[in-house]
Amino acid sequence: MIYQFDQYELDTLRYELRHAGVAIHVLPKAFDLLVYLVQRHGQIVSKEDLFSHLWPDQFVSESALTYYIATVRKAIGDSGQHQALIKTVYSRGYRFIAPVQVHDPDGVGLSETDAPPEVDLAMADDAALVTAPMEPHIQPADERRQVTALWVSLVAASTSGAALDPEDRYESIRHAQSVCRDIIEQLGGYPVQDLSYGLLAYFGYPISREDDVRRAVRIGMRLVQAVQQLSQDHTRTHDTELTARVALHSGVVVIKPSDREHDAAPLALGDVPHMAVQLASLAGPNTLVLSAATTRLVEGYFLCDNKGDYFLEELAQSTTLYEVVGESGAQSRIEAAAAIRLTPFVGREQELSLLLARWEQVQSGRGQAVLLSGDAGIGKSRLVHMFYEHTMESAAARIEGRCFPSTQHHAFYPIAEHLQRLAAFDRGDSPNDKWLKLTALREPLGLRQDDIALLAASLFSLKPPDQHSAPLLSPQQQKQKTLEALLTWLLHEAEAQPLCLVIEDLHWADPSTLDFLSLLIEHVPTACLLILLTFRSEFESRWEMRSYMAPLALSRLTHQQVDRIILEVSHGKTLPIEIVEQLRTKTDGVPLFIEEMTRMVLESGLVKEREAGYELVDALEPLTVPSTLHDSLVARLDRLGTGKHTAQLAAAIGREFSYDLIRNVADIDEVTLQQELIQLVDVEILYQRGLLPNATFLFKHALIQEAAYQSLLRTARRQYHRRIVLVLEEQFPETREAHPELLAYHYMEAGQYQASADYWQRAASQAFERIAFLDAEAHVQQGLSAVAKLTDTSQRDQYELNLQTLLAAVLRFTKSYGSLEVIHVLRRAQELCEQVGDIPQLFNVIRSLWLSYIAQGQLTTTCELGEHLIELAQQQQEPALIMEAHRDMGTSRFFLGEQTLAAQHFEQSRQHNHQRSSPRLTILHGQGAEETTLLSYLAWNQWLRGYPDQAFETMDEALRLAHQPDRIENFTLYDSQCFALLGSATLHLWCRKPEDALPQVEASLALADKLGSPLFKLRGLTLQGRVLVQLGQHEAGIALIQRGLAHCRAQGAVLTSTFMLAMLAESYGHSGEFENGLSTISEALDLVHTHDERWWEADLYRLRAELRLRRHEPDVIQVANDLQRALAVAREQEAKSLELRAATSLAGLWQQQDKRQDAYNVLAPVYEWFTEGFDTADLKGAHALLTELT
Repeated sequence: MIYQFDQYELDTLRYELRHAGVAIHVLPKAFDLLVYLVQRHGQIVSKEDLFSHLWPDQFVSESALTYYIATVRKAIGDSGQHQALIKTVYSRGYRFIAPVQVHDPDGVGLSETDAPPEVDLAMADDAALVTAPMEPHIQPADERRQVTALWVSLVAASTSGAALDPEDRYESIRHAQSVCRDIIEQLGGYPVQDLSYGLLAYFGYPISREDDVRRAVRIGMRLVQAVQQLSQDHTRTHDTELTARVALHSGVVVIKPSDREHDAAPLALGDVPHMAVQLASLAGPNTLVLSAATTRLVEGYFLCDNKGDYFLEELAQSTTLYEVVGESGAQSRIEAAAAIRLTPFVGREQELSLLLARWEQVQSGRGQAVLLSGDAGIGKSRLVHMFYEHTMESAAARIEGRCFPSTQHHAFYPIAEHLQRLAAFDRGDSPNDKWLKLTALREPLGLRQDDIALLAASLFSLKPPDQHSAPLLSPQQQKQKTLEALLTWLLHEAEAQPLCLVIEDLHWADPSTLDFLSLLIEHVPTACLLILLTFRSEFESRWEMRSYMAPLALSRLTHQQVDRIILEVSHGKTLPIEIVEQLRTKTDGVPLFIEEMTRMVLESGLVKEREAGYELVDALEPLTVPSTLHDSLVARLDRLGTGKHTAQLAAAIGREFSYDLIRNVADIDEVTLQQELIQLVDVEILYQRGLLPNATFLFKHALIQEAAYQSLLRTARRQYHRRIVLVLEEQFPETREAHPELLAYHYMEAGQYQASADYWQRAASQAFERIAFLDAEAHVQQGLSAVAKLTDTSQRDQYELNLQTLLAAVLRFTKSYGSLEVIHVLRRAQELCEQVGDIPQLFNVIRSLWLSYIAQGQLTTTCELGEHLIELAQQQQEPALIMEAHRDMGTSRFFLGEQTLAAQHFEQSRQHNHQRSSPRLTILHGQGAEETTLLSYLAWNQWLRGYPDQAFETMDEALRLAHQPDRIENFTLYDSQCFALLGSATLHLWCRKPEDALPQVEASLALADKLGSPLFKLRGLTLQGRVLVQLGQHEAGIALIQRGLAHCRAQGAVLTSTFMLAMLAESYGHSGEFENGLSTISEALDLVHTHDERWWEADLYRLRAELRLRRHEPDVIQVANDLQRALAVAREQEAKSLELRAATSLAGLWQQQDKRQDAYNVLAPVYEWFTEGFDTADLKGAHALLTELT
């Protein structure tokens, strides 16, 4: 487009400003500023808009904008005084006021009113991508770089004491600037700006060098020396003294490279140059000072004096100032950088021999596991590759898997990836096609049809066709069965022939994969199986060393080994000895560093290939090795030309990508794209698998990808991610459905936080369904990060509420019901519910809180929550919710020992249960079927209140309801059945009927195994122990009760602990261990007082009295006091069954003391109160005693 105004033409296609047909040189930033103003002619453009457009995501001072406004005005013949073209609107901004004609060189001229309307970029940024058109070609010239800014401040003063003439000062400063510029250019710096009193230069731009910071310091020292020498000359000839203050600061800036000659880099690139200017003002004459950031990068190379800490008010930053004294001559080590490598195989012969020896043991039937560790770049993958080459001729099977950073939350990723390749899934496969392909593997894998269905669901979220039914399992059971199916498959493979399983980069493994490896390692000794795991040093192995396990840590290479790698990279041709010596020193024995630095030498033009080897082209400068591998890779990227842009786009897609995807994302023609991909493969930035157009590509090193990605501006990254996610949404539906976390990531990086939150929630839900709870937790946390960036408060709160409630559900499995983390999450969800006014969701959250606090035994809190639940349920007039609320309140009152109140709430709950239809709201995280749980608690309450017959009738109803034949078999059904069986068994134990309780306990344990529910299992074991004690098997029964109690405590399950301790104490009494029984009662009473769980308190005092009475010399006064207290507590709670027990024991004691009338008086009224249950053991015992007393 060409814009005409006054006698000027602004040509955006040729990037030129012309006056009367003659091109005018304009700085790039000034040109962009002029285009922005002209395109909005007649409009006021605020300073904020100009800052956002010219310096996105950067902080620059207002002086920079003022400077470029002045530069633009000068270029178009305007001035701040006349303002004929650009008008300053004070306190608001600027307006281009000249008439503008717009011309399209390929079309027709447009009038002023034909100019396109201004776009609200802020609104466009928040628009949904799925409705947005494909964005225009991205110009990835703007990039982020780490540079070192050098500022030299020059001062000229008269040596005679007289004032220096302004012209003399000008000439002296200009002369010094020229000398400084020459030195900087000659030694590899990039001078970008001559100002009236100094010079600014950058290092690390336009070409990155690994020694840029050290080079900058050395140049700074040279500048000080040069100005001092120049000052001596000027003192003799002009009576003028020159001084220089040089300062360096390093950091990240934004660079806009240009291929046009004579263009200077922009002045304002962020805080880095401003910091250098500020530091120079703190330096003494003819000194070189460094910021703390720069000093860290050259630590050990130079001797520096600490000049103290300074606060730079203009930048609102603090820094420590260091003055350079001289060079130390020392070299710092290169830190290992993260990458996956296949370097030339050198220096690992001993390690390879160990692997081969272990493989020989595997072939003879003795399984082995090798844990291969080492820093990034040390050669783990290369060792594995060489092991493959040495074993490829053997009759063996090999399974390979690799973990990636992006798959850390994808359950069983390396295993699933292998099965997907084995089944030959194609992109166009329908779910049924995939199912058929998996089914075809059943016999080769040695699996049953149910196992295939299980793996299809767990690993690929595939549902079997109608004619095949997947096994019905709880989440825990499904995970366990998945692990067992995978184990069966691999052991089957190992039976057919020796098997080598290799999983690389375990430091990025998902938790489910680690769980599977733990299971598999246990079976290694008896299988023809070698497990080879590689990971970085920071990975903490979860496995204890066994005789069949071998840890293998790789160390760095010797100088001789370094020479061998250099020779292999140079294809057998020798390099000059000077270069080899420097490579030995600089690469520090890390194979990847050696490989990369040797490639840089070969590609740099420093050497020329001859028949006998390479020779130096020119005098050898010291070879400099990057202080980090990242810097080395940036240098390689700089040499790619236009291929760098494709590398950056590929890096935004991910570590591995298909040609199909990048072809749809890229905005260049397919021929050019293929040429650039081939270039990246040729220079070994990428590896290619398969042939175009069906090829996939992999970054050779993870840090090559990272370096390419980090070089993009955030705005460019967002544009790339928007393109990627658009293509994934529209053209890759199978990826969208199977890997929502991938779209969530790209939406996140694109700045589309609402869509990102949607997909993170979807990914978390899928992981939850796959029983990958840790993965689900990670996805939720990512989703919360996305939600935090939403600007709409109500929208943000609703999204956070959904994610927090999902997080609470996940944490119940990764932590426990009573976990403090769960409660913290639910409290936050409660706040959000109240903020957004989501009453139905608030009920679910309060209900979940009630479950957490009841598990902790915090009964007072659960009563408060129960009142809140009743209030919420009544507001909604929903019978299902009212039923839930009263049941929960009744349960809290029950365990508090308030049995009459509990009965009232249970009755109200029962009434509303009969009134309800199908509930319109899902009650999250409930404890099985609502009515079954209600009836079980009601039965207990009826027994305690003295209605044993009614209790058994109610419990029978609960059992019938739980076992109705027309009910769908699912997790909730098994949960309710298990709960009812445990409740019924408990009731039989209270009535001293262990023979009736035993089959119910055994049935509940079988269901608990089916459910994979540890809590039901442990409570079942406790009851089973009590049954055995009542049947006379004291030792075995006590052991089971102790085991159940210990595990319940470990899980934070406090509720009913007093009752279980009472069972243990009574069992101790049966076996004659009275003191153990008494200490157990003391523990139970402490819990009563701590948590107010008083429902079994009366019987605790009765049991203590019984145990004290059976001592060798009992204190009958203590015994009587305990029984009197038991009687009082039972009466207070209106717990008639416990009152009967206490009265019977007290009457028996008084009978022994010959207080027959007192005994009769205490027992008879209680017995006579009962109207049912006369065939129960307690009432029979009371009747027999009364008969004796009369």
